[in-house]
Amino acid sequence: MQLQYNNIPQKIRFTPWCYLQSIAQQIAQKIAQKIAQYNWSTIQPKRPHRSNPTNLQQPHPIATSEARIDLNPYPLHEALQLLTIDGEDDVPWIIWLVENPNSPLSLPGKISLQGHDFIHAILNRSRHDLPEEAFVLGFTLGNDEQASPLHSLLYKLLSSTLYPPQYRFSWKDFHFFDAGFRYGRSHPLKNLNRLDFTPHLHKTILELRQSLGFSQSIGGEWGVGSRE
Repeated sequence: MQLQYNNIPQKIRFTPWCYLQSIAQQIAQKIAQKIAQYNWSTIQPKRPHRSNPTNLQQPHPIATSEARIDLNPYPLHEALQLLTIDGEDDVPWIIWLVENPNSPLSLPGKISLQGHDFIHAILNRSRHDLPEEAFVLGFTLGNDEQASPLHSLLYKLLSSTLYPPQYRFSWKDFHFFDAGFRYGRSHPLKNLNRLDFTPHLHKTILELRQSLGFSQSIGGEWGVGSRE
């Protein structure tokens, strides 16, 4: 006698594959709801998330530990001028979607462009160099209490495949990303991506590092001084 599928009880017919399909449908529905509810008129992609892409691969005076400027005596606003380079471009949509706090689909560690610049200054990382950029992004993700190693893996997959070529990280860059992630996880003060630095623009980098629990010198001990 041939067994008819329709006669099989529902509990037996509910396979793991059906369960995965159900979960995927729920996630897709939630994403669609967020996108539908989001006010897209607030998007203002007028500045690049990273520096001028044509300069990203070029070494910079503060890109390595051997030639790094001591930013400790500089007020924050002056340090930002040393770290930020010229050029304004539209933010690639995929970078905005993954990293901007206004995106409905951003990952933990999401941060505004200004906040991103502040983290660069506090960590004394160059804006002209992809490995330095990878360290800062890894730190920002690892320092977020909502982040997990799964988010780190997802970010690596996105930034090494879907990001535009001039912004795309290589797996060598992820050595620096992982060093930043570990540093962010180990730092006692969490969620610096949510901190508003604007009231502290006239404080020196040394004062800010001391108040935020950083050492006076940040870099080589976290594996970012060498490109080997």
